[in-house]
Amino acid sequence: MAGDGSAFHFVCTQQDAEKSARSYNRFWVSNCGCRENRGTCGRSRMDVCLLFREDFPPTGSGLHEIDRAQVDDIFREAREKRPVTRPFRNDKDPQKVDGICFCCDDCCEYFQDQSERCDKGDYIENTDRDRCSDCGLCVEAPPKGRSRI
Repeated sequence: MAGDGSAFHFVCTQQDAEKSARSYNRFWVSNCGCRENRGTCGRSRMDVCLLFREDFPPTGSGLHEIDRAQVDDIFREAREKRPVTRPFRNDKDPQKVDGICFCCDDCCEYFQDQSERCDKGDYIENTDRDRCSDCGLCVEAPPKGRSRI
């Protein structure tokens, strides 16, 4: 958890996550610890733990530096597979982001352990049921097990 009592992870849009990543010049990636613990992932590749600090301890193996084009590939795949983007805060300055998890409902602890604490972020769904026609245009299908995070 961050030093101010807020949750270590928070949920944001993929656009906000990409914007955050663009503010950094160096990147590292490691295997997702959740995916490694599970053994396989039916929704995503293994190497999606994106870090913005070389000295940040990854949850999985295989930490290595990547370039911006490889970061762009991770985000391109995220747009297709639609994982939940969960940046994680710097433990000394919660306004800074040290990296981003790309979480899915197949193996990630956030979905498997409903007691895991995560800040829901700035985008909380709020539907005006009097005006809603249930057309579905506003809905991005959330992964099963987590409705509207």
